[in-house]
Order: sequence, then C-alpha cells, then structure tokens
Amino acid sequence: MLNCNEYIVLILLVIFSFLGVSCGTINPNTYNFTYFVRPSWTPEGKIAYFQVELNTSQNIFDGDVTETKRTITLKKMSSYGTEESDSNFVVSTELDKNFSGPCYHPNGSQWAVIIGNKLNIYDSLNNLVKTYSYISSSEVNPQLAWNPQGTAIAYSAYPSSYNHKGISVLTLSTETVSQIIPTGDIPSWSSDGEFVVYCYDYTSPDNGGVYLWDISDQQDNVLIKNGDGGYPDVYQNSKIIYVSDNKLIKYNLNTATTSEVYTHTKPVCYPRWSPDGKSLVFTEFEYQKDYSSSYGFTARNICVVNEDGTAFRRLKETN
Repeated sequence: MLNCNEYIVLILLVIFSFLGVSCGTINPNTYNFTYFVRPSWTPEGKIAYFQVELNTSQNIFDGDVTETKRTITLKKMSSYGTEESDSNFVVSTELDKNFSGPCYHPNGSQWAVIIGNKLNIYDSLNNLVKTYSYISSSEVNPQLAWNPQGTAIAYSAYPSSYNHKGISVLTLSTETVSQIIPTGDIPSWSSDGEFVVYCYDYTSPDNGGVYLWDISDQQDNVLIKNGDGGYPDVYQNSKIIYVSDNKLIKYNLNTATTSEVYTHTKPVCYPRWSPDGKSLVFTEFEYQKDYSSSYGFTARNICVVNEDGTAFRRLKETN
C-alpha cells in the first residue's frame, strides 16, 4: 500500500514521462536550418554571401528558443548561381552574435566582416590580417562599407551612449574610430568618397528615408523622406537603389527622380549594385511556420535581377 508521499512521486513521474522528461532533464524540440544572407559583390563580379547553418532548441514549457550551434561560412558564386569550388571558409561558430555581410576592398585584396563587437579583416586567401575589438556592437545586424580609396570602413552600430544606430568610420592607418552620423544605418560610399548614402532608422515608418551625408561639409541632404526608403546602395555618383515595401526603387542623383525597378511578391532587403551597375543582388524573406505551432522561422534566400527588372532568378534557397 502506497502512502501519500509515494502517490505524489508516482504521479509526478507519470507527468514527467508524458512531457518527455528523463532523469530531471527536459527534452526540448530541436530545429536545424541552413539559410543564406548578406550577399555582396566582389570587384571581379562574383557574389559573396554567408551560408548559416543553425541548430536551435525550444523549451517545451515556455517556448523560448536558443541557439545550440551556428556555423557561418563564406561562399562565392557567379550571378547565375555557379558555386566557386574554393569558397568554403568558416567565418564564425560563435552563438548569438550579430554579424555583417562580407565587404570587399575596392581592389579585392582584402575583405571585412563584423562578428559581435569585433571587426575582422582578411586577405584574399582568407588569412586573418587584423582584428579590431573595440567596435561598438549592434543590436540589429551591422552593415559595412569600404571607402573607394580602401583607407577607411564605415559601419552602423549602436554606440553605448545612444538609443539609435549611428554610423562610424574606422580609419585603418591610425586605427581610430569616429562617429560621422549620430543617427543612421546601412552606409554606402560614393565612388569619389565625398559622400555617404544611408537610411535613418528604417524600422520606424515615421523616420525612415534615404539621406546623403557630405563628408567635407558635414551636411545632411534628404533624398527620400516620409518613412519611404531602406537599405540604400549607391552606384558611382549617379544612382541609388533602395527598398520600399516589397519594391526595389532607383533614385537618379542627377535628376532627383525615382523609378520602380522590380516589385517582388515577398519582403526584400539589402539590394546591392553589381560592379558594372547592370544587376542587383538582394535577400528575400519568407516567414515559415513549419517547425512548431509556437515558433516560426524567417527563410532567407538570395536573388538577382537586372537593373531593368528582367531576368529575376533565385540563386540560393533556405532548406
């Protein structure tokens, strides 16, 4: 005959067994993804991007999801999706670290990336050249832009004394950092290095827009206002591509006019001009709820389209 305490223990064992608990350890739901993000162009016209292999664990009681493994690998391919045979460099295996996309020196001799609060520079053979560990980390994803002279790198991050993202510049010769734009995101240098195009707080519909910051005059010029415009990229000194809703919009700097390049069926971000200015690579988002009733996952795919909106092709898809 079981006493009261023994009945309680028996009932608890039955409940724990039903919930998948063994020896006091909860067996969580696990999900494994491979997705593709942050495409950019190398100077010779290849598409460089990150392949992210992510393993996650979801607590069956509160639904919280944590990373258990993450591998970020640098890959390269042609604008038609042909993979480079030697592009398989593991950039990071750190968990829960924000990261930028790969950003190439104008002559292709080096490339840079931010992982957490570190900015790493590699040579063309992926040998680590330098690590700058005093970079302010970003609560969203940071973005890098090498100036056309190859002497400085602009990046967006949250300085500790600000509530908004700002744009800073790392001068490589002196290894010093200075903030040039107190509130801004997604910097892109002009071809002469005289100005930086950026967006302001693109997550806010009241404050979004595309801006031009004159380096010498320290003056701000509003190009697109009223919450319209995000993820800008400037080509030469003539045209800017940016995102509005699911559309890629081109802004002509010479005529101050806009034209629609491409309307997509899904959310897009980070469009980048090819070196010849004839094509655009961008990231496509697709929210999925395949993995559980309480946890969704945003698929990230890499796509290319011509400047005139033709020849759309999806090169890499989340699996």
